[in-house]
Amino acid sequence: MNDKERLNEIITRYKNVKPFEIYSDTGIISMIQMDEKDKDWFIEQAEKVEQLQQEIASLKEALNESVKTSVSLDNELQQEQAKTERYEKALREIANEQEVGEGDFNADDVANNLIATAKEALEGAE
Repeated sequence: MNDKERLNEIITRYKNVKPFEIYSDTGIISMIQMDEKDKDWFIEQAEKVEQLQQEIASLKEALNESVKTSVSLDNELQQEQAKTERYEKALREIANEQEVGEGDFNADDVANNLIATAKEALEGAE
């Protein structure tokens, strides 16, 4: 018999039982007489609930850590994608530069421009 069936059986057994009252310093306490096996089963269920609550707390903590890791990895991925885009842009600019021969009047300017483009890509400037 599963737990739900057992609980329904206990409910059916005790639903018509009339409680008796005990007077105490704190007031009137209503009680019913319960079979020892049923009492033990309720205690087991309470222990299961406590264990499951601890497991839920542990799983929530693990989930929070996973989310933090995921956010961190996502940020890292975005940074790497931006770096890749900078490198691709720099390489396209370098590849599209017209070829100059040694001694051409603007060779130094072209070389300096290519060096600046590469440095910007490596430093993260856009």
